[in-house]
Amino acid sequence: RLLLCDLDDTLYDKSGQLGETPFTAAQFAAIRPFPEVAALLALPRCRKILVSAAKHGSTLQYRKLELLGLGTRFDGIHICASDADKLGLFRNLLARHRVVDPRTAFVIGNRRDSEIRYGNLLGCTTVLLLHGKYRSHAPRDALDVPTLAIAGLRELLALLQ
Repeated sequence: RLLLCDLDDTLYDKSGQLGETPFTAAQFAAIRPFPEVAALLALPRCRKILVSAAKHGSTLQYRKLELLGLGTRFDGIHICASDADKLGLFRNLLARHRVVDPRTAFVIGNRRDSEIRYGNLLGCTTVLLLHGKYRSHAPRDALDVPTLAIAGLRELLALLQ
């Protein structure tokens, strides 16, 4: 299986721990992953790829990964310039990892309008984490409806184990 994971409000509580910029250095230094992230990244027979968008460059995202202790836990890390870039990146990753049946690839994120939409366009299994500032966004159409909507990563772990 291939797991394509978003970062902010998917692997840690960005909305609760940092909020919107500007945030303080103390807030930034105190970020912690959700408790289930370690178990998710330890799943056997799964390739784990982080795909995150960074409007202001990738340095901040890489620093977050370092502080969260996740920088070396993925089989690949891809930081793109915008959420819209994720569609092409997902498509390229499916090809690079020779995914024959896209339903075996899981796109995991907290945004209907990017991770879920793009994963659905490619035929992937999509998992919406109902967390953070986008949790109450309604689907615009069927492409914004995930395969699975979850309140926490524990539900995803149960499915993947």
